Amino acid sequence: MSGGPRVVLVGPMGAGKTTVGRLLGSAWGVPVRDTDEDVEARDGRSVADIFVESGEERFRELETQAVAESTLTCIMGRESAYSGKKITWDEIMASKQDLTPAKDLWKYDGKVPVPEFPVPGKYKFV
Repeated sequence: MSGGPRVVLVGPMGAGKTTVGRLLGSAWGVPVRDTDEDVEARDGRSVADIFVESGEERFRELETQAVAESTLTCIMGRESAYSGKKITWDEIMASKQDLTPAKDLWKYDGKVPVPEFPVPGKYKFV
């Protein structure tokens, strides 16, 4: 199955997010993306080494950047697929698209509204 994430796991260090994520990925036959691995690849050090050598604050900066870039990459891919055009970082950052759930959806009542599906080529990137 293709598409965006099926699940995003959050929690404190050592809670088992990586383990559970890998188990779910294996069971569902989908790739798993681990923010810690993104941070390690970018920085060239293990998370443990970043904490020891540069402190938690530096790790959180790198983690925030990795999550933001991952999220924007997904949004760019979606906008590109819907609009049929190449979307640049500058365009996505200047976009007027509001991805915030409507305020009436903030209280979950067990019913998930089905939004209108964009039609590639007719959808307008804003």
